[in-house]
Amino acid sequence: ETRAALAYAAPGMPNYLATDTDHFSIYVLVAAPGAAESIQAFHVMPNPVKGNTAATVYIQFNAPIEGVEIGVYNLAGEAVAKITALTALPPNDEGFPYIATFPSNLASGVYVLAARASRGNGVMTRRAKVIVIK
Repeated sequence: ETRAALAYAAPGMPNYLATDTDHFSIYVLVAAPGAAESIQAFHVMPNPVKGNTAATVYIQFNAPIEGVEIGVYNLAGEAVAKITALTALPPNDEGFPYIATFPSNLASGVYVLAARASRGNGVMTRRAKVIVIK
């Protein structure tokens, strides 16, 4: 008898798969290269930020994190702001999202956001650009 094994997300255990079988088996899932913990998405909405519009920084990870810092830099590489107050949103099928308020006191210009997140001994980094028009 041939039986198809269907895997499903284990309840309450994100990033784990489960399947029903009629025998005892141990399986190992091998991740594809590049599938390590990472920052999946990182951007500011809206972009460009116009006038006194409230803008939101959105960052999403493929695994839970322990801490994240986002630095805001001008094109000369000077730090102009730091974002540390992030709000965790409920995990979804895509990952673990967080949001924060983009600083509203910046002058017109192009800025680079540098995210640095930690989990265990690992560090993840990613950059994004944003334009501010006052």
